[in-house]
Amino acid sequence: MLKKRLIKKLVIPQRRKINSLKIAPAGAAFWVNNGPSLHHLLDLSKFLAIITEEQFRYHTERDGNDFSKWTETVLGDRICARALEASKTIAAARRAVARALKRYDA
Repeated sequence: MLKKRLIKKLVIPQRRKINSLKIAPAGAAFWVNNGPSLHHLLDLSKFLAIITEEQFRYHTERDGNDFSKWTETVLGDRICARALEASKTIAAARRAVARALKRYDA
């Protein structure tokens, strides 16, 4: 018994796995109103750097937050989706995606 506990203490813990950036499957890309199609969070991050206020409002005020819905349902990132849902400005959305990207190997 004592030997097993000592062995467990000596075992080096595994490094946390780095998540791969998930790419939207064919047909599930995010189509921006009057803009490009987005395929992963890196695309969303780049687009949020140039998005217009009109485009942002279109995707966040009509029928819920489209960015949040897509991030959760297609990309499977619930944490980022919740942060995007709470984002009421472009700057807040940029910060939410930037924080999420730090968790990925991108």
